[in-house]
Formats: sequence, C-alpha cells, structure tokens
Amino acid sequence: MLIKFKEFYRHKILRVLRLNAVSVVLGMVTGIFSSKIIALYLGPQGMVWLGSFRNFSSLLKSVTGLGISNGVVKHVVEHQKREQPLGGLYATFFWSYLLFSVVLAIGVYAASPLISRYIFFYSNDNPAISLFALALPFIVVNTFLIAVYNGFETYKKIILIQLFSTLLVFLTAALCIVKYGLQGGLNAFALGEIGSTIVTLIFAVYDAPKMNLFKNWKWDPSYFRSIFTFSGMALWSAVLAPLTLVIIRNEMVAVQGIEAAGVWDGLNRLSGFYMVFLSSGLTLYFVPRLASLETDKELRAEVITYYQIMVPIFVAIASVLFLFKEWFVRVAFTAAFSEINTMLIWQLLGDFFKILTLAFGFQTVVKTQVLRYFIIETFFNALYLILALNWMNSSVGVVQAYALATGGSYVLVLVLFRKQIRTATSG
Repeated sequence: MLIKFKEFYRHKILRVLRLNAVSVVLGMVTGIFSSKIIALYLGPQGMVWLGSFRNFSSLLKSVTGLGISNGVVKHVVEHQKREQPLGGLYATFFWSYLLFSVVLAIGVYAASPLISRYIFFYSNDNPAISLFALALPFIVVNTFLIAVYNGFETYKKIILIQLFSTLLVFLTAALCIVKYGLQGGLNAFALGEIGSTIVTLIFAVYDAPKMNLFKNWKWDPSYFRSIFTFSGMALWSAVLAPLTLVIIRNEMVAVQGIEAAGVWDGLNRLSGFYMVFLSSGLTLYFVPRLASLETDKELRAEVITYYQIMVPIFVAIASVLFLFKEWFVRVAFTAAFSEINTMLIWQLLGDFFKILTLAFGFQTVVKTQVLRYFIIETFFNALYLILALNWMNSSVGVVQAYALATGGSYVLVLVLFRKQIRTATSG
C-alpha cells in the first residue's frame, strides 16, 4: 500500500533526514572543500595515500568498536521499553571495549613499521600510524556516547554534535594539509578523532542526568554473549571491507599507475558525499526503530516504508549529480580527475543497489541474524575483489565490478529474505 503524500512528508524517516540535512550539507561542503585542498596541494598521489590511510583508519575504528554502537542502541531501546536499569549495560559495554582498544593500540604501535610498508610502500615508520593508535581509546568513548544518544533517539542532539565535529575535523585537516602537506593530512585523521570525542564529552556531561549515564556502573556478565555476537559480526565487516579496498587500490597502483588510483579514490569520495546523507539518517532512525520491533509483520511494514521513501530520494539525488557531474567534478577536484565523469554512472548504479540492500542489511545486524550477515558480507567483498582484479586494466572496469557486486548482493538478499518478501507482497 502506497504512502499518501501527507504521510510521506510527515514520516519519521523524513523528519530525521530533514534534521540531519544541515549536518550533511555541512559535511558535503567541507568534504568538497577538503577534496579541493587535497587535489590542489597534494594531487592524485596525495589522494591515493590519504585514501589508503583512510581505509586503514576505518578498519581500525571498526575493529576498535566491534559492534558497540548497534549493541548499545539495541539494549538501550529494550531497557527503556521494560524500564530496566542501565548501569550494568553501560559499565559492561564501555569498560570491555575501552580495555580492548588499549590492547589494540599497543599492538598497532608495535606493528607500525610493518603497516607502513604495506599501505605506504616504504619501510620507514610513518608517525601517523602511531598517532592514530593513541586515538583508539578516544574513538571508543565517542562511539559509546553517540550510541547512547541514538538509543534514546535524541536526534537533534546527535546532529548538533555532528555539526561541531564535522567543522572541527575539516578545519584540522585543512590547516594540517596546507601547513604540513601530506604528513599533516595523515596526522589529521587522529587529531580529528580526538577533537570529536572532546566535543561529544562536553555534550554528554551536560545530558548525563537525562540518560542515567554515570549512575550505578557495575559489571554484568550477562551482556558478554551479546558483546561477542555483535563483535564477531562487526569484526568480519571491519576487516573484510577496508582490506578489499586496500588490495584493489594497491593493484591499481601497480597496473594502472598512481594517478589512476587517485582518480578512483576521488570517485569514492564523491560517492561518500551523498551516501553519508542517506546512511547517517538511516543509522539515526532505522537502527533504534528496528530494535523496537518484535514481529515479522512490523518488520515487513518497515521495509516497505523504507523503499517507498528512501529509493525516490536516492534517485532524485543521483539524477541531479549525473546531470551536473562535470560541474561537481570541477568544483570538488581539478582537471586531473576529469575521468570521474565517465566512471560516475557505474558508481551511481552500484550505490543504488546498495541502498536497496541496506533495508535488509540493517535487519541482519540489529536482529543478530549472524549467518545471513556473514553470507552477504563475504559474497559482496569476494565478488567485488574477484571482478575488480580481473577487470583491472581499466579504471571503468573497477567501478563496473563494484556495480555488479552490489547488484549480485541484492539478488542474494532477495533469495535469503524470500519468505519475508513473499509474505509482504501477499499481505
């Protein structure tokens, strides 16, 4: 059943997206300016090094958090419905992940020369790796606090935190790149994470009484099973996705040259500008919403609503971007990145399938459907890697590999959720 226009406009997803729009627009503007600064000061080669380190830092952030966000959101929502105390939940999740982040930071610090050889292709130890290792405990604190806010569905406060953090991260990166070049840009990854955590802490101290944030913190071993489940799912994705991109990038550098790899990284950044608008809004709305649903009928209704709202929004954004692609590329990059214009259509197609798949992907995480989650993640990354390596002679071929891999993943999702889909269409 189609949503009427008035219901469409007033739906909670759109309210969240509208609230999040200011933060996303700021993120897009700062992202475009940061891409321009990288293109002007560092060129395609700098785009490659920063892209490679971005994948590495993303891997570390995901491994450090290991599902803390989805786990905390799920339990906070459930505890509020049942009016259960939150102290045990807070203490167990927070201290478990903080301890792990310290151990991981020590390991990364010790292995930094080896990591430098792999992602930067030289043997000298890059100090940015050690600096980012020191930032890992800060990342846990920030992720935990944002997850608590999300569990309480305080969207306005989360978006306000994002606004300040985005601006702080951009200014830090811009100043570091302009003043210190490539090394400054690499160091900015860690400095931005630390600054964002400080921003979140300031808000959290003020809002602590509303969320019972610092009351009766006692370890509760009953949460360990949940932690292990969410951690296992997150670890698989955290390692698999960035590692796939790192392998593809390194092969592009070897086969096509560093300039081609830089253009490909530029395309990924451009894709991130619009995907963050949709994905961040969905994370704010969809994760706590799914956590509150208990029956298959409710889940089916939510998926249908998702398609009726999110797909038209993506199509509208993608159409504008494609029609004015040359202008966007000129504004965000330099003439050295003009090949993005011929690759964009395949990136948009891949992102379209990704949006379609996310409706079910969120279910596998929030409802801890572990087997489905592993199957989908492994299938996509394996197919993407195999196709990209086989079509490596062309930059367009690598992006076509992404489109085909996301399309194949969507078909797989339809097969895995065929029972739910059949019931939804028949009901």
